[in-house]
Amino acid sequence: MFDLIKNIAVICGLGAAIVTSAKADELGPTLQKIKDSGSITIGHRDTAIPVSYLNAEQKPVGFALDLCALIAEKVKQRLDLPELKSAYRLATPQNSVSMLGEGAIDIDCAATPNTPDLQQQAGFSAPIYASELRWLAPRNMRTEIDWFHRRDVRIVTSGQDLRWKTVVLIQGSPAIPIVLSLSNDRTLGLSILEAKDSASAFKLLEARQAWAFMDDDLVLIGLKASARNQDTYIFLEDEYAGNIYSFLLRKGDQAFKSLVDGALSEAMSSGEFAKIYSKWFESPIPAKNINLAYPMTRAMKQLVKDPRARSASYQN
Repeated sequence: MFDLIKNIAVICGLGAAIVTSAKADELGPTLQKIKDSGSITIGHRDTAIPVSYLNAEQKPVGFALDLCALIAEKVKQRLDLPELKSAYRLATPQNSVSMLGEGAIDIDCAATPNTPDLQQQAGFSAPIYASELRWLAPRNMRTEIDWFHRRDVRIVTSGQDLRWKTVVLIQGSPAIPIVLSLSNDRTLGLSILEAKDSASAFKLLEARQAWAFMDDDLVLIGLKASARNQDTYIFLEDEYAGNIYSFLLRKGDQAFKSLVDGALSEAMSSGEFAKIYSKWFESPIPAKNINLAYPMTRAMKQLVKDPRARSASYQN
């Protein structure tokens, strides 16, 4: 009799272990880690205005942080943890993948371009931003147009007005073949400077060593916002397809990815995403109380409006 009771206890113990293991498998590693710790750890940036940066009180704020707050709320509901805490850790583009792998952060709440190389190292959420390649130029820049020797001076409004001018691009940028093609096809005769990064390129623009700088609008928005006077610069009319930006996740964690993607899709469908976008791109923001005055582009409107566009915009 004792042996029978003992065997039943062992079987029950094994059954409980199997159920616990099944539940852990269902949650996946990220949600299980969050459940065990009672806290979700969010990676953020310190200077990526308006997406993810520190305000005057050194608190992480931005477009991405507001979206991640919606995700944290979904995690609370999924795990039935109303007292779930949100912790924040500074991450960089260079160390965010390793921080995810080591468990130092659970999600990287910044905007990261979804590239084939990074897909080998990390997971990606559904898109949060569809960029356009655009020109940034000084607002009051004027150029002389030769209409068969009848000269006209006008403010630069498009790439067509940059004929025979010097422009700056980042080394290896996808903008390079576009600008070369424009220069050749439209006989613009552009001189191209190549900078090592966006900050260096913007310095050349500030010093007027270049007339215009083409890059992702998301990058240019941040640079324009960080200028002494953002109204000094304008976006020219031209626009070309850019990158798809997403949140970084642990690679292979489908359970957490499904939760994150569901939260983002719900925010886009309900109109909450558009409200958050307007808050950070079309309204005064901390810490300088500047208004970026950058309404949604056609690419962004399409991303938000069409679920098929969102699912077709990225691979994982």
